[in-house]
Amino acid sequence: MRLIAKDINKSFMQGENPLEVLKNLSFEIEGGTNVASIIGKSGSGKSTLLSVLSGIMSPDKGELVFGDRAKSSFSSDQEFENFRKNNLGIIFQQFHLIESLNALENVLLPLKILKKDDALKTANKWMDQVGLSERKKHLPYQLSGGEQQRVAIARTMAMNLNIIFADEPTGNLDEETGGQLIDDLFKLVKNENKLLILVTHDKDLASRANKRFSLEQGQLKVLQ
Repeated sequence: MRLIAKDINKSFMQGENPLEVLKNLSFEIEGGTNVASIIGKSGSGKSTLLSVLSGIMSPDKGELVFGDRAKSSFSSDQEFENFRKNNLGIIFQQFHLIESLNALENVLLPLKILKKDDALKTANKWMDQVGLSERKKHLPYQLSGGEQQRVAIARTMAMNLNIIFADEPTGNLDEETGGQLIDDLFKLVKNENKLLILVTHDKDLASRANKRFSLEQGQLKVLQ
């Protein structure tokens, strides 16, 4: 699924004055791209951009197009929310696992909420895919940081979404653990023919993407 942003603007009030974070930002990621990276310094607006692109936050102005469907074409906020739940997902730097549920149950929960077919079978499959076959019954506090992030990846991949956003997914992990996790994540999205949009400050990580952008002064620049 391609993603197009047209003249996106987003600002926040800082005291009595607006702080412009995104300024007439436009770009396109065409279908067939498996991994796109957005790199930027701390405070450059990367997380805000990710929230806007994923539909969690609305822009002040501008248009988003998912595939052939413009966001403005949805008849209601609820119709777009239903679309978002079935097509767009986020892997956060913080794992956001439910502490009272074991690893398998964390993957299973959103599938059951959305009444997906074969929810338990799908959850088990993705726990196996991320290499946690032996850790399904463990609670989050019994897992390492890398294992918790793998559960978060399994939870997102199990939803069979078209576009997956990742906000500094290795930010809480050591270099070796993070490197292996990213290797596996890239393989998964390629094998499943999904689009991963990765937000990071890590230049080496960003350079591995099929398409690369830099967020500077509220606008995206294509990197060669």
